[in-house]
Amino acid sequence: MVVFDYTKKFEGGPSLHLKAEIDGRGLVAVLGPSGSGKTTLAKLLAGLLPPDEGRCEVNGTVSDDTARSVALKHEEHRLGFVFQNHRLFPGMTVRENILYPVKYGGRTPLADFCDLVKTLRIEALLERMPATLSGGEAQRVSLARALSAAQNMLILDEPTASLDPALRGDLVECVGAIAQKTRFPILYITHTAREALELAETAVFLSGGRILETGPTKEILQRHGYLYGE
Repeated sequence: MVVFDYTKKFEGGPSLHLKAEIDGRGLVAVLGPSGSGKTTLAKLLAGLLPPDEGRCEVNGTVSDDTARSVALKHEEHRLGFVFQNHRLFPGMTVRENILYPVKYGGRTPLADFCDLVKTLRIEALLERMPATLSGGEAQRVSLARALSAAQNMLILDEPTASLDPALRGDLVECVGAIAQKTRFPILYITHTAREALELAETAVFLSGGRILETGPTKEILQRHGYLYGE
């Protein structure tokens, strides 16, 4: 279970109040218009952005509690994060990138290495450098590295945004395969109704720095204008 109640204020703009309880099993789509607070929520959960007030608990681990001065560092959150741009270490091979959280971060591998690279279809890329990869290949490697880091949760912040339709479908298929294998929460931020429907039974909808509702993905998509005539 993921339970959070965050307040974050930005100079010259409205404050965000993000509160929800999310089942700790499977993949949840995070939806909402641009500027609604989706990426801010992801950064708060990941420890990349401190809340002004609030508390967060992920599967029994309290990562933030401003009332008790609890604020775990990003690496102590023990989660994986996939950004819109892959952010791989340019001086490391694909293999070294994937194993970095295990070798240097003390993480216990979520899955067998061979099984992971097979699921993501990157066996042939292991000795290559990031600069030689296509966009789709780099995002699959980024996902593999995030899974090597993830112990409590995986967050994907619009991972297909910079990919063409064919590569986008390939990555979504890989994410779906991973979601079937894991037992912890996966938050998938997207603007795309098709991705949300394909991957998630449950969705969270944000608007104006607030979480308006959590519920079945198709119902939320219909209520907020993502689907028409269905």
